[in-house]
Amino acid sequence: MTEHSSSSQEHHREKPFTLSKSDLLGVIDAEVELILKKQTWHGYTTWALIGAFAALSWLLLSILEHGNYSGARAMRVVLCLQLLYVSFSLVRLSFFSTNPSNKSLRFRYVDVYELRVSLIGFLYCATCIFILVKYFDTAGQMPKLFLMGLFGFLGLVLPATVLLSLFRVPVSSVAAAPKWLGKLASTVTVVGILLALQSLIGAIDIEAITFDDFRIALLLSVLGELAGRLTGVSKDFPTLQSLILIRREFALEKIDIRAAINQTEVALAGMRVNDVLQEDIRAYLEPVGKMLAVYHDAIARIDALHAELPPEPECLTKEGATVARTVLELCKDKIQTTKGDLDIVKQRAREVHKRMKWFHNASNESDGVYQAMERALTDLEQKMDEFTSKAMQLRNRLEGSKGQVITVPI
Repeated sequence: MTEHSSSSQEHHREKPFTLSKSDLLGVIDAEVELILKKQTWHGYTTWALIGAFAALSWLLLSILEHGNYSGARAMRVVLCLQLLYVSFSLVRLSFFSTNPSNKSLRFRYVDVYELRVSLIGFLYCATCIFILVKYFDTAGQMPKLFLMGLFGFLGLVLPATVLLSLFRVPVSSVAAAPKWLGKLASTVTVVGILLALQSLIGAIDIEAITFDDFRIALLLSVLGELAGRLTGVSKDFPTLQSLILIRREFALEKIDIRAAINQTEVALAGMRVNDVLQEDIRAYLEPVGKMLAVYHDAIARIDALHAELPPEPECLTKEGATVARTVLELCKDKIQTTKGDLDIVKQRAREVHKRMKWFHNASNESDGVYQAMERALTDLEQKMDEFTSKAMQLRNRLEGSKGQVITVPI
């Protein structure tokens, strides 16, 4: 790859840095410590969750053994409690979220740990749909269809996550949609849930519900939440694993400080458009660089011939003209070998443009990628025109000689 192609795809990485090895290790250690502290901010640990799960399971078994309950009534109460929980969660995430505003979109690939979280969500949605279909046969059809559609849509997170992971599709690390649109969608959804919940409550015989029915429903809801927290992973867990791996490789000098800084930035903030498309850009610039090198060499040879040839055609010897034509023929043959590279460049440009559709919300950075590609292609076109012009000039100078005149395809 030429110097130009290397600088085009990594021009934003060439900023000077002043961090020493010990400084960078300290930064990584501080971030790891912060993530570990965040995992205990809620006041519980894994062992606390296990203890709570065991205690509540024992209490549930005792109620099932001696209580006055009905499984159908308890399942109806469970679904009502879950609808209230979903409504509360939507309101909290939409109106009380503390996520900072996004000024520069970053991207990431779906991590394998997210598949486990998506599977838990899928099982949760499937359970809610099962309860809705089996135990609310007397409820109105519209509320049931609305809730089935809602849980069905949420359950699609699993296949969507699998596809994103399988095809390595980058996703935004933060919500790219406007905040007002998210709040509006959440408000409409919560209102729909509450209206549907009113219809479901109307289908329940409230007077027949016993205290044990409610206790079982509440315990099942809490146990489901505990099971989700025990089997799931923290959203910061992939970041923690990445930082630990980066620190280990950097400390053992398997990567240099610039690579460690870049990888740490990606782990903490996400990838820029250039990071996501790095391999695609490299695949595009490599044949461009190869073609540029060929044209540089051919132009240098022609310039050397122009300097060595006498200004008057009649002063050119037959041997000199033959040598010049032989060199020009060699340059022509070398240029011919780059035609396949030009087809590759066009194909890879189409592939990059296709992937760029994923980054329509990061127009500033995607414009930078386009500009880097356009600069490389412009340089190539200029060299092609320069070679054509100088080759024609050399051919015209040789036409007045006594040697054989060759035709240079332009």
